[in-house]
Amino acid sequence: MNKGRLSKTLKIVGKTFLWIAGIWLALLIVLEIALSGPVLTRIVNRYTAEYIDGDLQFGKVSASMFRRFPAVVLTLDDCSLTYPSERFDSIGRVGPQGHLMYAGCAETADTLASFRKFSVGLSLPALVTGRIKVPYMRLDKPRIFAHSYADGSANWDIFITGGEETEEADTTESSGGIPKIVIGKVMMTGRPHIVYTDSRDTIFAAVGLRRMELNGHINSRRISRSRIGLTLDSMFVAGRISRDTLALGLDRLYMHEDGKKVKIDLDSKAFVATRNYGRIRVPMNLSGILSFPKDSVPAARLDSLKMDIAHIPLTGQADLRFMQGRTAVKADAGIDKCSIGRLLHDYVSHIIPEAGKVSTDAVIDMKVHADGFYNHTTGQLPQMLAELTIPDSHVSYEDLPGGDLTIGVSAKAEVDRRGDLGISISRMAAGLSGLELAATAGASGLLGKDPEIRIDGNVRAVLDSLRSFIPDSLGIEAEGKISATVKGSAKMSQLNIYNFSTSSLTGEILGNGINVNMPKDTISANLDGIRITVGPDKRISRRDSTRVINLMGITGEIARADISYKEALSLKAAGFAVSAKNIVDSDGQVDTTKKIHPFRGTVKAGSLSLRDSDGTSLRLSESSNSFNIFPKKGQPSTPVLTLTSRNKRISFRYDVNRGSMSDANLRVSASMNTFETRRRMSAFVDSLARIYPYIPKDSLVRHHMAMTRKRMPSYAIPEDDFKGENIDISLDRSLARYFREWDLKGNLKVDGGRIMTPYFPLRNTLEGFELSFNNDRIGIDTLGIKSGGSDISASGELTGLKKALLGRRGALKLDLDIVSEKMNANELLAAYTKGASFTGSGQNPEEDMDDDKFMEEIAIDSTSVPTESALIVIPGNLNADVRLAAENIDYSNMHIDLMTANLKVKDRCVRITETQALTNMGAMDLEGFYATRSRKDIKTGFSLNFNDITAEKVISLMPAVDTLMPLLKSFGGMLNCELAATAQIDTNMNILMPSINGIMRIGGEDLYIKNNEMFRKMAKLLVFKNKKEGHIDKMTVEGVIKDSKVEVFPFIVEIDRYMLGLSGVQNMDMSFRYHASLIKSPFLIKVGMDVYGPDFDNMKFKIGKPKYKSKDVPVFSTIIDNTKINLVESIRNVFDKGVDVIIRENSAHKAIEEHKRRIGYVQAVDQQMEELSAAEQRQLEEEQQAEDTTERSTGQLPD
Repeated sequence: MNKGRLSKTLKIVGKTFLWIAGIWLALLIVLEIALSGPVLTRIVNRYTAEYIDGDLQFGKVSASMFRRFPAVVLTLDDCSLTYPSERFDSIGRVGPQGHLMYAGCAETADTLASFRKFSVGLSLPALVTGRIKVPYMRLDKPRIFAHSYADGSANWDIFITGGEETEEADTTESSGGIPKIVIGKVMMTGRPHIVYTDSRDTIFAAVGLRRMELNGHINSRRISRSRIGLTLDSMFVAGRISRDTLALGLDRLYMHEDGKKVKIDLDSKAFVATRNYGRIRVPMNLSGILSFPKDSVPAARLDSLKMDIAHIPLTGQADLRFMQGRTAVKADAGIDKCSIGRLLHDYVSHIIPEAGKVSTDAVIDMKVHADGFYNHTTGQLPQMLAELTIPDSHVSYEDLPGGDLTIGVSAKAEVDRRGDLGISISRMAAGLSGLELAATAGASGLLGKDPEIRIDGNVRAVLDSLRSFIPDSLGIEAEGKISATVKGSAKMSQLNIYNFSTSSLTGEILGNGINVNMPKDTISANLDGIRITVGPDKRISRRDSTRVINLMGITGEIARADISYKEALSLKAAGFAVSAKNIVDSDGQVDTTKKIHPFRGTVKAGSLSLRDSDGTSLRLSESSNSFNIFPKKGQPSTPVLTLTSRNKRISFRYDVNRGSMSDANLRVSASMNTFETRRRMSAFVDSLARIYPYIPKDSLVRHHMAMTRKRMPSYAIPEDDFKGENIDISLDRSLARYFREWDLKGNLKVDGGRIMTPYFPLRNTLEGFELSFNNDRIGIDTLGIKSGGSDISASGELTGLKKALLGRRGALKLDLDIVSEKMNANELLAAYTKGASFTGSGQNPEEDMDDDKFMEEIAIDSTSVPTESALIVIPGNLNADVRLAAENIDYSNMHIDLMTANLKVKDRCVRITETQALTNMGAMDLEGFYATRSRKDIKTGFSLNFNDITAEKVISLMPAVDTLMPLLKSFGGMLNCELAATAQIDTNMNILMPSINGIMRIGGEDLYIKNNEMFRKMAKLLVFKNKKEGHIDKMTVEGVIKDSKVEVFPFIVEIDRYMLGLSGVQNMDMSFRYHASLIKSPFLIKVGMDVYGPDFDNMKFKIGKPKYKSKDVPVFSTIIDNTKINLVESIRNVFDKGVDVIIRENSAHKAIEEHKRRIGYVQAVDQQMEELSAAEQRQLEEEQQAEDTTERSTGQLPD
């Protein structure tokens, strides 16, 4: 019964199953027939329009219900997905990406993807339940062109998606877009080609495959929960990342998911084409198992990792658990025997070519263990321990013969529970023939704000042994010993000169017998007794003797040094020492909060000398120097520097010049002025803005300078022959910058010294020198100089330095008082003249000659009187006020007991006023000027007075007087001479006689005339009693100098028994015309006499009636006085009036010419002389014969 019932039940079930299968089969057949090409085309087009904002084109569409039952297989032949080409044109495709950005582009439409055959299987049971499940997809010969643009858009945006991924999306349909799709297996065949570009991240790649197969479970709504298995066959990737190009050949990539595990096996070769280092091959092998174990939180596990990238073998395993805000990490990794030599040859040599010449058997062993948590917010690392070992190895370099370098390192790094990273090097050693290095080191808190380092190491070198590593071609010779040690610890914040004192880090360098010679570069160095130390310097507090203060200390000592570079520079030193340390505050603390930290140092040298190839040298003896750096009061960010230098002796040589100073002491301070400069400039610009409210602020200074620019000074004419004679002390650009930004202040004191130069070849001795200075002024407190036989002392100041040193237009201003107790002007002028003619060629003394011998070679005869003078050029950029008071002056043949004068220099002109002198030739006073504006424009003006001086001495002092008044040398007795004139001077300092214009007055009492041919002839003709010498009780001769002649105005002279009225013209070519009228004589007949001739050796006489009838001759004394006074007044105002105006006014002689016109004056020599009648002539002859007879009878005349 039961069996029958069971059999019946089975039959019913079987029939039901058969009916269902039949129905399914019938349905499938119906669908197979119903889903014809046109039907499928309409279905595909409908869904394409709903989910794709583009154009899907295909050649043939078909469906199969039986190929992969229960899935229906939909196949599209010659399928392509395009979009209008202008859709992304506005994005722009130009730039560095090149042709890949245009892949898939055409004139009217751009292609996102194309396939020779596109097949997709759709699960019918899933479709019945409303889901889309794709268990199978095959893409034959796919061509995919994916482009992402700079604004974030991409060409795959033509797919209409359903919004962001959410957990609810798995169960809830989205309101629009692509529905939920689950994909199983995907196959790409027919050598797939994929192009991907990203303009924003500068990534451009082209991927070529032989075949790709993807197996897994891909959920379009929950991509992060998808499972994937991937198999690639012969993938090749070419592209560019940023500026470099990458080519990747993927020979094999296998990814397979087995349950919760994904097996990965990869073998590839990559080629990186870099702009700077060329093409680099990077092989890579990787295998491992990645799994995602089930846990309370997302987790991942990596097992059996083996990776070899660029010959770096890496093994490891890791467990990761992803929690809220942190990730738990437990991992082990290691590198086993990685060859350093292979890395150097295959990779480092591309970057550093010399690395290819290094050979080594060194290998790296490293182990890393991590166990802890990584904090996503703070970045704190998990607890970690890494150990690195490089066993003792050998390293050689093919260009360095002589032996191998041995190295060995043992180190470890650890991240503790607090996340602090520390490194410990327990052993670091290196050895070479003649070189040993040994050290231990460590660091802690490397991920913190202030890491600390520890080190204890030393290095020793024997240069004699190291020579074997130097190629013979270099020709380098070396010997000596060097050692260095460093020990202690320091934080990073302490590694500066201000906080170093708070650390415990010390170092020392020692060296002895060091000799290095490099003939190829002509470098040699000999050093001995080297000791350099760096470290904290302990000091006892002045307030608390139990308290020790730590300061940063740097000391250095060199017992002897001799260094030379080619022939360009040599340095020699002995007993050289330097030290530097912090400066503590009054409470004994080092203030580390200041922007400018106080610092102090000293530099000492028993001897120090420098010398260059030109023979320029500087030598210091017993030099002691100290310097300080501290903040400016009230401006903590502004540094102030002070320097104090004390030197027993300073010697220098420059070209053919030498000098020395003894006991030279210098003190200088410098403070940065940028703050004050900005403040002053801001105030200045504000004031200019009120003056020029219509000018833009950035143009105010330039406009003001244009408005206030001074007229070009007279010396600055374009034809300035003497521009090179201006004082040029301008600094170069780099020095000028520092000079502009720093305010200097200091003083210099020198007890004595010498200056030796052929440009002023006298024995010049400094006898005390003290000055103060700042950026714009030098104050000369005392200056004593003994130059040859002259003793000179001076005091004053020089201002205007700042513009001169910065190369700006402006004049130096000198205010000076000069006092001399003895001055040999002849010697000084002779030295100046000889120095001006010194060219330096063939006259350089021996460089090894001592100073005394050198002085003998160049010194001139101190007793010589110069026969010629060199042109004295007044600098155009010097304004000076000089006051002179001198005694015992020797000038020419004159000795001056006392002389005072005031000199003013401006615009290439020197003015001399209030000059008074008492000489052995008489008293003298002088007012004058001397201007040197060009070689063709050298002019002078003067008013010179001599009292009680002989004619011989006047002519010896002023030889030009002999040309003006040849008769003057015939006068004996004491004369008073006045000469006021202007003239032009040649470049040999000679007055050009034709250019003289002025007045003269010569007079005296108790005078006599002798040794004069004119007098003798007149005495004979007029029957003087004493025909050899004539005595004159009183005489005053006045005249005007003009047009190359001297016009002598009428004057009266009593001589012998006669009163004469005289006048005439003396030409500068020695020709002359004089007239003498007998106003009073023993003769009854009054006669006149014209005397004329080309010179006094060829004179002629003509006797006639006198032109002057009485002693009331025309008088010019007042006019002469006024003319002289006017010239003196002009000389005193030369800088206001101008040289040319003075010369022009003085040359016109307006007052004199006006006086002549007013009195109707006609020069006697220009008047026709009346001849004597025959009776007057006979009477004159009779009187002459009677006088002769009387003189003979009395014995006054020889028979």
